[in-house]
Amino acid sequence: MKVLLLQLPQSLDYEYNFMFPLGIGYIASALENVGHDVKVIDLQTDKKLFFNITKIIKPYDFDIIGISGMISSYYLLKQLVPILKKEFPQIPIILGGHISSGIEKLFFEKIDIDFICDGEGEITIVDLLKAIENKSDLSKVLGIYFKDCENKLIFTGERPLISDLDKINFPAWHLFDIKKYFHLKDTKNTKTIIADKPMMGLLATRGCPGRCTFCSVGLGSLIRYRSPKNIVEEIKLLVQNYKIEEITFVDNTMTVNEEWLRELCKLIINANLNIKWITSSMLKNNIKDESTYDLMKKAGCFLVSYGLESGSKIILSSYKKTQNPLLAVKSFQSLIKKEISTVYQLIIGDFNETEETIRETTKLCFINAFRGSYYYLTPYPKTELYEKAKSENFIKDEDAYLAKISQGSVNLSIKPFINLTKMPSEKLIKLKEESEKDMNIFNEIRTKLGIFGENIFYPVIFIKDPNLLLNDIDNILESLKKHLENIKYIKNKYPELLLDINYYSSEYLINYSNVGVFNPNTEITKEKLLEMINYLILKYGIFAEKLLETILKLPKNEMISIFVQNFTNLKKIVHHDMTIINLIKEKLDTELIFFDFNDNTFDIKKI
Repeated sequence: MKVLLLQLPQSLDYEYNFMFPLGIGYIASALENVGHDVKVIDLQTDKKLFFNITKIIKPYDFDIIGISGMISSYYLLKQLVPILKKEFPQIPIILGGHISSGIEKLFFEKIDIDFICDGEGEITIVDLLKAIENKSDLSKVLGIYFKDCENKLIFTGERPLISDLDKINFPAWHLFDIKKYFHLKDTKNTKTIIADKPMMGLLATRGCPGRCTFCSVGLGSLIRYRSPKNIVEEIKLLVQNYKIEEITFVDNTMTVNEEWLRELCKLIINANLNIKWITSSMLKNNIKDESTYDLMKKAGCFLVSYGLESGSKIILSSYKKTQNPLLAVKSFQSLIKKEISTVYQLIIGDFNETEETIRETTKLCFINAFRGSYYYLTPYPKTELYEKAKSENFIKDEDAYLAKISQGSVNLSIKPFINLTKMPSEKLIKLKEESEKDMNIFNEIRTKLGIFGENIFYPVIFIKDPNLLLNDIDNILESLKKHLENIKYIKNKYPELLLDINYYSSEYLINYSNVGVFNPNTEITKEKLLEMINYLILKYGIFAEKLLETILKLPKNEMISIFVQNFTNLKKIVHHDMTIINLIKEKLDTELIFFDFNDNTFDIKKI
C-alpha cells in the first residue's frame, strides 16, 4: 500500500525547537519492512507546506494517511482533517502518537478520523494496514479505536508492550531531510543553545517507573532497555551515514540501571565513535557509584538534564515526586567535578503553589547555583493532573481547552494557559518573573568575580597581572557598586540566606564549595571562619556587604593594600608596589581591606 505519514508542527505562528520525530520514524521503518511504499512529510521543517498539503498529496494516489504529533498540535489537526477528508474522502486517516493519548472519544466526536492507534505503534500499524488491505475483522487488531457500522466507538484492547526492543528496526532516516534536525536553536535570537554540531535524537529505553501527576506514561511503567550493543550499532550508522557528532538521548531513565549505563559507556568508548551526548535523568534513581560519572564523561556525555520541578517538598509531594530536593545538590556537585554540565527543569503553578513554595524553589537554586527557568504547570490528557483539573472544573470544555493550549503551547514559559493556584494569574506571573530575576541577580553576584577572566575576588583580590587593574579601574569601581546593590537586594529580600556557619556547614553548603553572603552579625570563631574560607573563598569568593561598604566609603587618607593570595598556601601574601596602590586609592577614594592569615589566626586589617 502507498502510505503517507504526516508529522504535525506544534504551531504555525511561533518558532520553536524540534527534533527528529522518532515516533513516525519508527512507524515508517516498520511499514517499509513489510513492503509498504512510504512517504513522510514533516511539517515541522517547512510549515508553509501545511497550506498546500492537498496539492502535494494529490499526485501520489495514497491508500492510507497517517498523522502524528503532540497534543499541542490539536488545533492544527482540527483544521487539517476536514481539508483532507473533503479532497480525499476515500482515504482512511489513522491518528497515532502523543496527540491522541487519553482523549480518543473526544477525537471521534470532534474530528472525522477513521482509526486511532493506541500505545506503541510498530506492530499495531502493520496489523491494521493488513486488516484494511484484506478487508478482514478489525476487532481482532489489538490497540486500535474505530467506529463500527452502527457508529459505535470500539476499542479492541491494549496491545502488550514490546518486550525485546532490539527487534525494532532503526528509524527510517532516509525518508527525511536529515540535515534539518541537526541543531537546536534559541528561538529568541537564533543562536545554537545546546547542539552546535550535527546532532540526532536516540531512544535507548522505553517506559518510566515514575508517577508524576503532570506526565503521561505512554510507553508503560516498566523500563525496557535496548541492549548497549544495539544502541552503539545505531550510533555507528548515524556517524557513518549522516556524519552525526552529537546524540540526544531522549530518555528520562538513562541512569536508573547503572550497570546497563556503564556497559553502554564502555562500548561507546571502545568503538572510538568520538561523539558527544546529552541525556535526562531522574533524581530519585540517580547514579550511586561516582566512577560511573567518569565513564559517562569519557564516553562523551557533556550535559545531564534533571526534572527538579520545585524546591518545595509540599509541591513535590503534590506532583507525586518522592525525591528529596537535596538530591539535586549531590548530583550537581558530582557532575560539576567531572566537568559535565547540568540543566534543571522547574515547574510553577500547582494547586498548592504559594508565595512561600516559590520562594523555597528560588532559595534552592540560589544555594546551589542552579540555573533554570520555569514552565507553567499545564494539565495534559492521560495524566492525573488533567483528570483533577476536570473534576474541579478548571477544565469545563475539553475541546476549547485543548484548542487554547495548542494555539500557544510553545510559550508555556511566558504565560499560563490555566491557573490552578488560589492566587490571581497576575500575581502568579509576577512571582515567577521575580523568582527568575532574583536567580539571575544571585548568579550575577557569583559571576562578577570574573571581571578579568578568572579568580578576581572582592574584598579578597587575586591579580595575576596588576596592569589589568590599572587599565580597568573605573569598571572595577562600577562593578563594586553594582555588586553591593545586588547583595543588599538579596539580603533584604532573603535575609535567611545570609551566611550562617551553623546553617551552611551542615549538609547544605560547606561540603559543596558554594558561595554565600557573609552575615557580619553572626558570632563565629576564627577556626570556623577559616573553615568557611577554605571551602568558599578558594572556589568562589565571599562577597561581604559590610566589607564592600567599607571599601567604598573609607576616608581618603587611608592607605590601600592589595595582595596576591597564593591559593595553594594560605599563609603567603604578596603586596604590590605603592604606585599601583596610590593610583587605586585616588580612583576609589577608599582603601582595600584584606584578610591576614598567620597559621591559625585571622585578622582583618587596614594598612
